[in-house]
Amino acid sequence: MKRFPIYLLLLLSLTHCTDKKPSFEAPLLKNIGDYSVEVTTDSDYAQLFFDQGVIMANGFNHAEAERSFRESIRQDSTFAMGYWGIAYVLGPNYNSGGENMGTVDDIRSAVKNAVRLGSKATRWEMAVIKAIQIKFPNDSLTTDDEG
Repeated sequence: MKRFPIYLLLLLSLTHCTDKKPSFEAPLLKNIGDYSVEVTTDSDYAQLFFDQGVIMANGFNHAEAERSFRESIRQDSTFAMGYWGIAYVLGPNYNSGGENMGTVDDIRSAVKNAVRLGSKATRWEMAVIKAIQIKFPNDSLTTDDEG
């Protein structure tokens, strides 16, 4: 039986250890500022897209903020604050005139997921999740079919 030289085994193992470049469904925007809000996630990319979502929401670009928040939960499916961000930007705001609002079901789902996953969050994160739950209580969100 022939033995492989050790350098070939090392080379083969190293070729399988390279980090795969991540793919995103939302754009990673440049030159929008460096504002960051530290939140509970194990994913650097979830944090990055959450920060981008906050920047976009504060700039009144709620559609792009939603894309960023959705990408943050794609990067970390247990990310409560990503769901909070979705609920936040899908709700009514002074500048939207109702055009960019999400559906009742989208808001309900985001609030529900934020609350469900919020137990791992910090106290201030749980407070803003509770606030979004109060802002959009389940019984106040009705569809046309419900009344």
